[in-house]
Amino acid sequence: MAFLAMVALCLAAALPAAAQVPQAMALFAEGHYDEATRILAPLHDDPQALYGLARIALMENRHEAAANLLQRALEKDDGSALYHYWLGVAWGEIAETANPFRQPLLALRVRNEFQRAVRLDPNFLPARFAVIEYYLLAPSFLGGGEPLALREAQELMSRDRFQGHRAFARIYTHQKKLAAAERELADAVREQPRSAAAHDELGSFLGMQAKNATAGFAELESATTLDPGYMPSWFHIGELAAATHTNLSRGESALAKYLGHIPGDEEPDLADAHYLLGRIYEEEGRRDAARDSYSTAVRMDPTTRSFAAALNRLR
Repeated sequence: MAFLAMVALCLAAALPAAAQVPQAMALFAEGHYDEATRILAPLHDDPQALYGLARIALMENRHEAAANLLQRALEKDDGSALYHYWLGVAWGEIAETANPFRQPLLALRVRNEFQRAVRLDPNFLPARFAVIEYYLLAPSFLGGGEPLALREAQELMSRDRFQGHRAFARIYTHQKKLAAAERELADAVREQPRSAAAHDELGSFLGMQAKNATAGFAELESATTLDPGYMPSWFHIGELAAATHTNLSRGESALAKYLGHIPGDEEPDLADAHYLLGRIYEEEGRRDAARDSYSTAVRMDPTTRSFAAALNRLR
């Protein structure tokens, strides 16, 4: 057990139950799943603790257990958009490897949970985008279809123009209409030129989708200048550096900055940041540092195959 995780575990034991869950979730975000479980497991009547245990189960590839824990959490708090959203995620993971005869029923469960989350909280963005993704990927006989995705994006546009532009960009990207997607994100920057999030979204798209690394880096750097505390931009600089094998020193420092904070649910995982840092180290010929970063990524997320493959490559 890492020293800091052990200290956090000891401190959590002295806290009242209501304060223990945030401490456990902080440990979870840092990849200390065993320590987080020790705090949460005794709190079996607390829906937030059950939710935390479900998130750990998902990271450990125990999808059925995660669904059961989230259903128990919803028995205690059925009005939580967050729990319904993650139950939809769990059903989706189960569907990936389920018997083909069971998959249609599971797909409908995914849709229903995402839609329920949106009804409970129309401004809950992960659920909104999950519904759009479902409509884009599911066949019509399971309630999918691009017209439904477009309607959902228009509804989101009426609530939040930036997020609406993001939604339309996602749909156009799915349709391989990259010029239209880029226009949506450029419009978002034009409408909100002081928004770090808008510059970040456009920069990531330009670099990773449009394959224009120079323009992508410029937009991402604009985002960090506008708001150095908007952490996804630092991650995306590192991601673009690793993907393009350029600006490696800048990508390394950006990822180091990102790894210095605990990401929220809508921000990239620390495991992904460690993996990208490993790729940069490997590109620079620093095999030992790369191996350490890949090892940390695997410890934090043992289910992502690319992490394990990268680590095995250097053993």
